[in-house]
Amino acid sequence: NGTILFAQSGGSFYDEDNGRIAADAQGNIYISGIHKGNFTFGTQSISGLGGFDVYLMKLDNAGNVVYVSGYSGTGSDSLHSMTVDNLNNVYIIGITTSTTVDFNGNNQNFTYPSGVYLYNIFSKFDANGNYIFHKKALVNGEIVDCSTDAQGNLYFTGNSEATATFGTITLSSSTSD
Repeated sequence: NGTILFAQSGGSFYDEDNGRIAADAQGNIYISGIHKGNFTFGTQSISGLGGFDVYLMKLDNAGNVVYVSGYSGTGSDSLHSMTVDNLNNVYIIGITTSTTVDFNGNNQNFTYPSGVYLYNIFSKFDANGNYIFHKKALVNGEIVDCSTDAQGNLYFTGNSEATATFGTITLSSSTSD
């Protein structure tokens, strides 16, 4: 009927972008984006390490902040897509130029092959915003969208101008366009 149920505000001193939104079957709302510096929403906040960093927050169906989470790196991090599975796990896909990325206190070091300056990164957080895992992919392009199925499998799409390596699987494009 168009009735506004609630409104919230928050952010960082420098800059932020609310890039993605999703909801689960219980009516909880997940919002993710990028921020620079400290990011505060309600009474919860996270700190940034470098340029832009990625945040993830969960609001209950009344608009109350459940958690603020995310990851930050020594370089710049960007968000491309987010999805929520049927167990309320959240998957975030983006890119990083960082050599060290902090996933809620789980520091991960990234080593780049010669000539590579960024990784596409897939990260998973549980229903409480806790970091579960991340995977990185070398793609001469970018992963732009993702979705999950009823079994919790993650699917993604994107573009590549040459090769794309996901773990032990390498794909080659047929053209450089």
